[in-house]
Amino acid sequence: MAHLTALFAPRAWYNLVPDTNHTVVTAGFGTYSSSGYVSDNNYLTAARTADGSLVVAYAPVLGQFTVDMSKLSAPAVARWYDPSSGAYIPISGSPFTNSGLHNFTPPGNNADGDGGWVLVLETNSPAIPIRPALVQRNYATPQTPQVQVAVGYPFAQIQGDANILAIGWNDTSASITSVSDYLGNVYHVAVPTYRSNGMSQAIYYANNITGGTNLVTVTFNPAAIYVDLRAAEYSGLSLSNVLDAGNSAGGTGTNANSGTVTTAFTNELVVGAGMTLGGFSAAGAGFGNEIITEQDGDIMEDKIAAAIGVYPATASLDSSSQWLMQVAAFMAAVPAPVVPDAITITVSNGGFVINFNTILGQIYALQSTTNLAGGSWSSIVTNIAGTGNIVQIPDTNSVNRGQRYYRVDRVQAPAGYTITASAGSGGSISPGGSFAAGAGTNMTFTANPKTTYVVSLWLLDGSVVQTGGTSYNLKNIQAKHSVQVTFK
Repeated sequence: MAHLTALFAPRAWYNLVPDTNHTVVTAGFGTYSSSGYVSDNNYLTAARTADGSLVVAYAPVLGQFTVDMSKLSAPAVARWYDPSSGAYIPISGSPFTNSGLHNFTPPGNNADGDGGWVLVLETNSPAIPIRPALVQRNYATPQTPQVQVAVGYPFAQIQGDANILAIGWNDTSASITSVSDYLGNVYHVAVPTYRSNGMSQAIYYANNITGGTNLVTVTFNPAAIYVDLRAAEYSGLSLSNVLDAGNSAGGTGTNANSGTVTTAFTNELVVGAGMTLGGFSAAGAGFGNEIITEQDGDIMEDKIAAAIGVYPATASLDSSSQWLMQVAAFMAAVPAPVVPDAITITVSNGGFVINFNTILGQIYALQSTTNLAGGSWSSIVTNIAGTGNIVQIPDTNSVNRGQRYYRVDRVQAPAGYTITASAGSGGSISPGGSFAAGAGTNMTFTANPKTTYVVSLWLLDGSVVQTGGTSYNLKNIQAKHSVQVTFK
């Protein structure tokens, strides 16, 4: 239900009228049945708003069906929505003209392994909500009393992300006096120190962080016993006013429960963190990305609360033992507005250079014609990956050719392949951060060394793929990747 709420909440669902006479979906809608198991039913259901701005069709099984596009009031953006995961998949060729018949076929099994998909056709497409995601994590568990404990992130951090810390220790006399890091980020209390069963724990956070190699340090007074410092970096969180709610609880048994938080918005990140005198064995129902520290057996976990509601953080223990559990909810970032693709043309070496703004992760095609009135458009460059900045494309065929006209088409919306680009100390990378890339596209990354530094290595998913060079080209993207450049 949470994913269905996420689908319909930003849309005028209350204006949808069922397509009972099959005037919208005209073929391939299966056979209606009022008996048997729902999972065995192949009957497609659809609905349309009276103004023709929105068509929604649920296909319970895989198979082609036909939509009369003239039932839409304008060209429509088309996307598949997975009701089992809340993910969108763009459809090649979208947007489609609002005329004639068009066949659609779901893109294979959904995240649950069955054929249920929702086709969404809309003339005014809302921004796709941003879902927070874990980027990296680490922990430190010194086994002697400490006044200061530090933990480093394995990779350079990404500008604009957020750090979330679970800070625990096995006494009730020590207190946290400061939390800081190498990059100068400012840390705030998400859930204040809670003491129970001889243990203490607090959750801190820093949002809209500075990027780069980083080390987090927590200071105690007096020295804290068996400190367990867990640190996680997340993308997709709000750059301001990120904290929504928190809660704490303690008890004894085989299941820990923090008490609940009530989220104010959809797609919030819910982080759970627990300590125990025994050991945690698994994250609670619906939680994932758990980290259970080896020496102490403490836990940190997360989940995405797709719908507004009440959420506790829970976790299982190896055996009955004393525990302390906390939960914090953080708000997701608001999708950035779509910016227009302004085109300017400059002249270089007798030919034209086309300059246009791009959206990070969007795919573009540049076309030209010599006859604007009824002329045919020819492609100059296809699969141009948006960087969030101005892209410059030279038209080598325009040298000494006279007047030409140009247009830029956005041919594909951001797809489901997340690319994360980061740089080590000594420089930066462009584009940087986390963004979506279309299937089969190429992306070029540029390293920008600081003075006295040079590029050392390029790493793809942690493995060296290139030595030196100020640029690296990631070709034919077919999966999520991490790209990192180091300097020396």
